[in-house]
Amino acid sequence: MKESGWYNDFEAEHCAVPGSFAVFSLGLLDEKYQLLICDYLNIFDEEHQSIQGEFVLAYIEKYGFTEKGLELYDLCDKNIQQLPKKLSVQDAKLK
Repeated sequence: MKESGWYNDFEAEHCAVPGSFAVFSLGLLDEKYQLLICDYLNIFDEEHQSIQGEFVLAYIEKYGFTEKGLELYDLCDKNIQQLPKKLSVQDAKLK
């Protein structure tokens, strides 16, 4: 993961730093990569990218709002300006 570099083939609102898709892929492969995902979400902020919200949505759609899923949701909610609408709706159903 490299905070100062960027993939060049995305629109500004969907930009991503190198390593993003590797982390996302591992996270969707197995929940054992939870710590790596948490580290990733703690490093990158919403001012420069928001694609992590789409990853958290995909993660929760696959694994559900488990303890690990809720932790990722909370981390993403803290570091992104606006969560994907579908993710916010799923969270609202739990409350």
